[in-house]
Amino acid sequence: MSSSATACGREEAQQLWEAERAKMRQVLDRQQKQMVEDYQWLRREEKSLDPMVHMNDKSPLTPEKEAGYTEFTGPPQKPPRLGAQSIQPTANLDRTDDKVYSNVMDLVQAVLDLKNELSQLPPEAYVGVVKKVGLSLRKLIGSVDSILPSLPASSRTEIEGTQKLLNKDLAELINKMRLAQQNAVTSLSEECKRQMLTASHTLAVDAKNLLDAVDQAKVLANLAHPPAE
Repeated sequence: MSSSATACGREEAQQLWEAERAKMRQVLDRQQKQMVEDYQWLRREEKSLDPMVHMNDKSPLTPEKEAGYTEFTGPPQKPPRLGAQSIQPTANLDRTDDKVYSNVMDLVQAVLDLKNELSQLPPEAYVGVVKKVGLSLRKLIGSVDSILPSLPASSRTEIEGTQKLLNKDLAELINKMRLAQQNAVTSLSEECKRQMLTASHTLAVDAKNLLDAVDQAKVLANLAHPPAE
């Protein structure tokens, strides 16, 4: 092989390597930007949920003192299963253009994604899946707020109470995520992740309860119709 051909081959290899390196840099830059955005969202969310979010890096993890988490005091158990049966709407209504229904389904999907992805994620990536749940919840609450004025006053107290409960659920999920991050390299890691899954499951169930409350209110207001035959 001539020296010019060798030089040409080296130059081509150099160009390929530089193109690959540039592509890798773009991917890393994009990941870094996404992570920064995720943490900015988390800070905003914690601020808006305050005082529901109580963070204390030095607080020990004592599940036995936390109401509602008694399942973690005995041998490790699997978190509740969130399957198709637990997300089916109880009311058989026409769901065309039903934003509350579609947003509840999106939220449940975000919780299922968290459940399926959590075990494979590094601790710093937990924020991304929790953010997805949080953004879905904001969309859901916004869609409920938009129809609230058209619903009977007698139904609004229950609906607004469930909305507040969902905000508390999100605050609890963020708390559990923080604990899971803090204990990622300790013997409590798996237990903390289970608590995250349980908190997310509670949020999904309460979202389903919100859908039920809205459905009942719409029936009372003659705003709901059975699906077309």
